[in-house]
Amino acid sequence: MSKAVLFDLFGTLVHFTAEVPTRETGETGQKRWKQALRWLEPVVRTHLPECSFGTFLDCLLVVTNEIVASRAPEYREIPSEERFRLALARLGLDPRRQETLAPLLAAEHMANLTKHTEADAFAVPTLTELRGKGYRLGVVSNFDSESAAWQVLERHGLLPHLDAVLISASFGRRKPHPSIFLAGLARLGASPREAWFVGDSYEEDILGADHVGLPSIWVCSQDPAPSDRDRGVNTGRSRRVQSLAEVLRCIEQSA
Repeated sequence: MSKAVLFDLFGTLVHFTAEVPTRETGETGQKRWKQALRWLEPVVRTHLPECSFGTFLDCLLVVTNEIVASRAPEYREIPSEERFRLALARLGLDPRRQETLAPLLAAEHMANLTKHTEADAFAVPTLTELRGKGYRLGVVSNFDSESAAWQVLERHGLLPHLDAVLISASFGRRKPHPSIFLAGLARLGASPREAWFVGDSYEEDILGADHVGLPSIWVCSQDPAPSDRDRGVNTGRSRRVQSLAEVLRCIEQSA
């Protein structure tokens, strides 16, 4: 019998607004990414006057792509501050300046990210409904800043509904690594057979949960879902819904 539900945070309970950059490939995508990160320009101009903002962004993009490319199979999380330090090192800054400037850049970046978020319309109603049914609730999220993730949860009134929060920045591993799912379950006092995972990423959330035997609900508004991802969804341990409003019904129908 199910007694706990773990949720992904970004893309599931909370969404970034259009102003937030995404890591896109191709010349057009990289141009949009750089344009969106203009919020870092005042910090760079003030504390790194010898470097053009464009050159700084080029280094940051290279470092970001290298981090993403090297994640599998260990899926270690690189905190935001470390990502900026690596970019500054690539620019040739001495270690002392790296340690001074990286926290400033990370703080500015996270302040803007948290500001440009909005709660899913069904987030609080769904959490309230599940708590009313006696489920223990938690969040397991891939995010490179622990403090910023907590600020987002507080900003959107989600914290009072949660019994546990686990962020990859402090845990050290990202989904789909099995350890972060198991750690989240442990914080809720549940085994994989007694819980569900709800998320929007097929690769990170659904496949990751399946690897530890944890039933999952894929929140995917696309209709139809991509055919190569439909295999195994709505059969076995996985279900697919179009919104959070369907989560409780999905769990109860699967009991």
